[in-house]
Amino acid sequence: MVSLRVAGATDTGAVRSHNEDNFLAQYPVFIVADGMGGHSAGEVASAIVVEEFRALISAGDLTQPMITAAIERANSTIFKSAAAIPERSGMGTTLVGLVMILESGLPYWMAFNIGDSRLYRMTSESLSLVTRDHSRVQEMVDSGEISLAEARTSNERNVITRAMGVEPSIIADIWLLSPRQGDRFLICSDGLTTELENHDIEEILRNNSDADTACRKLIEAATKEGGRDNITTIVIDVESEFEISDGDTLPKHIISSN
Repeated sequence: MVSLRVAGATDTGAVRSHNEDNFLAQYPVFIVADGMGGHSAGEVASAIVVEEFRALISAGDLTQPMITAAIERANSTIFKSAAAIPERSGMGTTLVGLVMILESGLPYWMAFNIGDSRLYRMTSESLSLVTRDHSRVQEMVDSGEISLAEARTSNERNVITRAMGVEPSIIADIWLLSPRQGDRFLICSDGLTTELENHDIEEILRNNSDADTACRKLIEAATKEGGRDNITTIVIDVESEFEISDGDTLPKHIISSN
């Protein structure tokens, strides 16, 4: 069993009238979903994802196929609901998550994302972004059209290129990571990352060792910078781990994709 210390928090922010974000932080499932679609539709989409994953908590040892199946079921439910109910037309949600699975009898973190909500991993040396945004500005940065600094102020910074519920099927980017003692993970909606730069996020994570305090401080800082969107954070501290002789080596039949 991997020993963790976990906290999660969400806030409407300083501008929005309601919160379309939703999250689940209960071992072995940690996810954030940032809903979209207007009225209450975004809240519905993100809630559908959370409830689909909530069912996995009591499902015993989880595997990669179980997680991908849950993603597919949630996507299908959102898509069908949007097609059947006019008020929900166009609704969808991002999804980013970290789930403890067993692979060849050993525990691995299965990280995945759809959209522009993010997963960060912080070690004693550095903070790194595990996921890659599915967004128009990310494509523009990758092609060299704009710089990272320009991406933060681009008029297209809120345009995402992949989301749950928009198409009948969906593919998530997936990574497998070995649990390592001392690692700290941050899962968040873009309400945090549009207001704070990575160095600001790292400073808060390093200066607040308590997971709950770190969550609250991140939200407070994003709100102070404008809070133009809903803000959701989950902080996970790995306090102990199984011994894995291969370090970060994945099982040979697993390919980490991005």
